[in-house]
Amino acid sequence: MLGVVRALRTGDAVDTVWRVGIGVAAALAVLVLHLFPSVHHEYDARLARDAARAPVFLAEGATASDGVIGHWGARDDSLDGEPVAVALLLPEGRPDQTPPGVDRWPGPAEVFASPGVLDVPGAQDLVARYGTLVGEIDAAVLADPREKALYVGVDPTVLEEPSYWLPVTGFGLQVDPARGDNGYFGSTMYQSSRTGALSLVLVFALAPLLVLLVVLARVGGERRDATVALLVALGASRGQVRRALWRAVRVPLGVGVGLAVLMASVLARVTWTVPYTGYVMSPSSDPRLDLSLLLSAVGGAALTWAAVLATTRPRRTAFASPRPARAGHRATARPVIALLAVLAAVNWLYALVNPTNPTTGSIVLFVGVLACVLLIGPVTASLLTALAGAVTAAARRGRRPVGMLVGRELASMARPAVRATIFMGVVALTATFATVLSTAPGDFLRQVIAASDANAGRSVRITTGESARWLPDLGRALPEGQHLVGVQTDPVAGTTVITASCETQTALLGRCADDGGADLGALTDGAVPVVLRVWGMDDTTAVRTGEPRPGEVLVVREDDRAVDTVALSRAMRPLVSPTPLMTEPEASWVMGATVAVRQSGWIVVLGAVAGLFAVTMGCASLAAELARMRRRHRVFAVYAGGLHRHLGLGVGLVGVPLLLGSVIGSATAFAASWNAIQYGSASTTSVGPLLGVLLGTGVLAAAAVSLGSAWATSRRDVARRGSG
Repeated sequence: MLGVVRALRTGDAVDTVWRVGIGVAAALAVLVLHLFPSVHHEYDARLARDAARAPVFLAEGATASDGVIGHWGARDDSLDGEPVAVALLLPEGRPDQTPPGVDRWPGPAEVFASPGVLDVPGAQDLVARYGTLVGEIDAAVLADPREKALYVGVDPTVLEEPSYWLPVTGFGLQVDPARGDNGYFGSTMYQSSRTGALSLVLVFALAPLLVLLVVLARVGGERRDATVALLVALGASRGQVRRALWRAVRVPLGVGVGLAVLMASVLARVTWTVPYTGYVMSPSSDPRLDLSLLLSAVGGAALTWAAVLATTRPRRTAFASPRPARAGHRATARPVIALLAVLAAVNWLYALVNPTNPTTGSIVLFVGVLACVLLIGPVTASLLTALAGAVTAAARRGRRPVGMLVGRELASMARPAVRATIFMGVVALTATFATVLSTAPGDFLRQVIAASDANAGRSVRITTGESARWLPDLGRALPEGQHLVGVQTDPVAGTTVITASCETQTALLGRCADDGGADLGALTDGAVPVVLRVWGMDDTTAVRTGEPRPGEVLVVREDDRAVDTVALSRAMRPLVSPTPLMTEPEASWVMGATVAVRQSGWIVVLGAVAGLFAVTMGCASLAAELARMRRRHRVFAVYAGGLHRHLGLGVGLVGVPLLLGSVIGSATAFAASWNAIQYGSASTTSVGPLLGVLLGTGVLAAAAVSLGSAWATSRRDVARRGSG
C-alpha cells in the first residue's frame, strides 16, 4: 500500500498543479461559505446601529409632560446625486439626552454633519443651505462610515412644522424584525434586501465554486484514475483507496483551509473597503462570526474532499500515447442550433414582458444566461471537433505534418481545450450580464440628466407648507433678476397652471397675460423658456397673473446665471424654519438612479468573483495541459525542426481553442443582451467596450499560452530525454 500512496503523490509537474489546485479550491470554498453568515452579520450590525440612534416617539394618547425632550423631523436631500438624510431637531427645555453622535442639540441654523458628507466636494454649499457647521457626527452611530447625514437645528420663533414632525422622548430602539431589512433613518432606508444579497452570493459565488471544485479536483486526473484502477485490481478496499487519496490531499487541503481562515479572521478585525462599491467594512468582535468561520472551514474542507472523491474513482483508463487516436464521434450542429434557439427565445420573451414588468424581464434574461452557460460547453466541443476535421483535411491535402498532428489531437483529446474554452465563455457571459443589470434605465434617465444640464441651476423648486404667509416677503427679498413662480394643478381640468406677477411674466416671457390668463405658448410664440420647460411646462400650460400660492414654487433667474441656493437659504432663514427643501429638475430620479447603480455595483463585484473562478480554472487546466504536452510530444521535439513548427503546434492545440472561447462567449453575451440594449436597460457604450476588453484579453491569453506551449515542447532537455 505504501507504494500505491507514493504513486498517488508523484512529484511530476501535473501532480504539482493538481495539489496547488486543491489548496486554492479549499481556500475559496471556505471563503465563499463564510460569505453567507458574513452577509447576515453585516445586515444585523447595520440595523442594530440604526435602531440605537432612532428616535423614540411619544406614544399616541400621551401628553407632552410624559418625558418629551424635543421634536424630530426628517427629509431627504441630495449631494452629487447621492441621498443625504437630514434630521430636523428642536429641543424641549434642557433635555438630558442629546441626539446620537453629538454632545449637544444643534441651535437654530446650526448643523452637525457626518464625515461622509464633508468628504464630498461641494458639501460646503449643502451645509450652508441649512446653517453654520458646528461639528461632526460621531462615525460610531452611523450605519456605515460613508453614510451621509445632517443634524439641523430649527428656529422656534419662525417654525413652520414639516409634514414629519413628532415629539420624541429619547433615542434608541430595539431591533424590530417585523421591519425586515429597512431601518429608520439614513442609508438603511435605501439598502437592498437581505434575500437579494444572499441570492447574488448564491448565483455568482456558490454556483461557480461548485464547478471550480470539480474542475480543480479533476486536473490531471487520468494518472490518478490509472493508479486507483491498479489499486482496485490488486484487491484494495474502498476504505484503503480513500485513505490513500486522503494522504495525497490532506496537506494542500489543510494549507488552503488554514490560509482562508487566517484571511477571513484578519478581514473581520480591520477596516477595509470592498473594491468598486466603496463600501467600508468595519471591525467586528462578535463571537458568533468566529463560530461561523469555524463551521465554514469544516464545510469548505468537506466540499473539497467530496469533489476529490467524486472525480477520482475506478474507471476504464485510456493510457497516454504519443500517437493520437481517431476521433470517437463527428461534429454535430445540434448544440449550436439549441444555443441560437435559446438566444432567440430570450430576446423574444424579454421584448414581450419588459415594457410592462421589468423585474420579470430581468428574470428572463438571467434564466437565458444560465441556459447559455450550460450550452457553451457542447457548442464549443462541437465547433472544436468540426475545426479538427477541417484542419486534418487541409493538412492531408497540403502534406503538413504539424497541421495533421493538431487536427488529430483536437479530435481525440479536446476535453482540456474545451475546459479552458468554456471558462472564457463563462467570464464573458457573467461580466456582460452584470454590466446589463448595473446599467441604469436608459432613455428616461438620460432625459432627466439632459434636463438638469439644460437648466444649469437657473431654476430651483421649493415646497412650502399649506399657509406659507412668508412667500410675499421672500419675493421682495430676492436679489434683482430672480423671480417666484407658483405651480399648481387645476383640480377640474387636470392641467398645470403657473402663477406669477406681471413683472415676473414680462421678465421671463416677454409680456404679461391679461386678467383672464393665457396659454404659455401664446405668450412666448411657442418658444417656452428652458427654465420652465425642464419642469414639464409646454405650450398648453395656463399662465395666470397674481402672487404665487403656497405649495410648489419655482425660483427662476431671468439671465443665464445659476440661482445662488446659499443666498436663497439665507434670505428664507429669518422668514421660516426649517428652510424648505430646494431641488433641481427631477432630482429624485437622479438620486434613485444613483442608489440603484450603487446597489448594482455588488453585482459587478460578485460577477468579477465568478470571473476570477473561471480564470483560475482555465489557468489550472492550461498549466496541466502544457505539462502533459511536454511528455506527449517528446518525439515531435526531436524531429520538428524550427521554432515555427512548435509555435504552430501551440497555437493549434491551446491558442485557437482559448480564443474560440472568448469569441463564443462574447458573441453569446452580446446576443443575449441585444433586446436589453434596445429597450434601454443596457447601453452599447458600456457593453461594447466590455466585450472589446474581453476579446482583447482572450487574444493576449491565447498568444501567451501559445508561446508557452511552444517553449515547453522545444526545450532541449525534452528533446534529449525523448531521444534517449
